[in-house]
Amino acid sequence: MSNAQTFIAAYKKLEAAVRESYGLENGDSVSHFLCTQQRFKKHVDSIRCAQNVRNLLQHDAMVGGAPAVEPSGQLVSFVTELTNVVLSRPRVADVCVKRADVFAATLQTPVREVVSVMHERGFSTVPVLDGNDVVQGVFTEGFLFDYLARRGSLDLSQDLLVSDVAEDLALDGREGERVLFVKRTMLVDDLIDRAESAFRKADRLSVALVTSTGKATEPLQGLVTPWDLLSVL
Repeated sequence: MSNAQTFIAAYKKLEAAVRESYGLENGDSVSHFLCTQQRFKKHVDSIRCAQNVRNLLQHDAMVGGAPAVEPSGQLVSFVTELTNVVLSRPRVADVCVKRADVFAATLQTPVREVVSVMHERGFSTVPVLDGNDVVQGVFTEGFLFDYLARRGSLDLSQDLLVSDVAEDLALDGREGERVLFVKRTMLVDDLIDRAESAFRKADRLSVALVTSTGKATEPLQGLVTPWDLLSVL
């Protein structure tokens, strides 16, 4: 089998995989769709190249009885690898920081300890949990700025507990940031779409809190930050 034949067969598999995985109709352009997805932005040039080669071969462009173009082995491999990526789209459970690795606070944790750990270990988010691991609130990087803007000062003495600032750790109505609850089986692509939607509304995704079915009343199973999403793009 020539490279041209191998390429066409590989491209057909890619089209089938994209249509099945993303629910595209037969008339929708697979290459155009992939180029609009954040996860594939870095491959846009290669995707368009593959589409152009496919169009030439599909319409029997011949010169002297031979295909006008002969796809390289690298292009065939790219289409095959792209198909594998489409078919193995990660879910939130695959990329989240697992509960066992999450530093969490309780209402009785000193605020000073939380701030110190965030600074020393570079954490952008610290959830506040009850005895059943249900989220009660969230410390984020913007907490101190928001608190100072509203209250004017913050005493980080050892006596100040998380319970003393619990009102300011609410999950809803946070200025300029969004906290989401998502189910563990949610596709990462879908979470990225929700993050982009929030950004268009002048909010940024602060953290996605992972529970079994995405309900806030369920125990925390992990969390996903924007940095975790960047790692899969």
